[in-house]
Amino acid sequence: MSHNILKWLSGSLILLSVLSCKKQKGVLDDFPPGRFDFVYVLNTSSNQDTVSGELSGPYVKSSYYTFEVRQELSMDKSLKAFSVGTYKKIIDNTFKAQVNTGSTITYENHDADHLFVQFAAGDTLSGSLTLTRKE
Repeated sequence: MSHNILKWLSGSLILLSVLSCKKQKGVLDDFPPGRFDFVYVLNTSSNQDTVSGELSGPYVKSSYYTFEVRQELSMDKSLKAFSVGTYKKIIDNTFKAQVNTGSTITYENHDADHLFVQFAAGDTLSGSLTLTRKE
């Protein structure tokens, strides 16, 4: 009798562990990877810089969503990638672009072909990143 109970308990434990290992859905799981045109607007104090180009992603690296910039001759070579939030959360999470422009995401909206992110760091830095899927 105790042998059957032990088998039943071990079987239940295995089933419970398999069911609890269900993959958690990421925030951008419904945003398929691909190539995108981007417009990056950075406002610092009284200056506004706008950079546009092409990138690919999203890739999940160290739990962050990363978009890698395709470098072109006229582009700023320090702009290599954008990190947009984490796998679990985008709003109120980190936005990183160039060196030393880490800030907090204040707004995000996306569908399968577009992603729009607004970010800010204090009163002196803000901006947005807009992605549009390439056909």
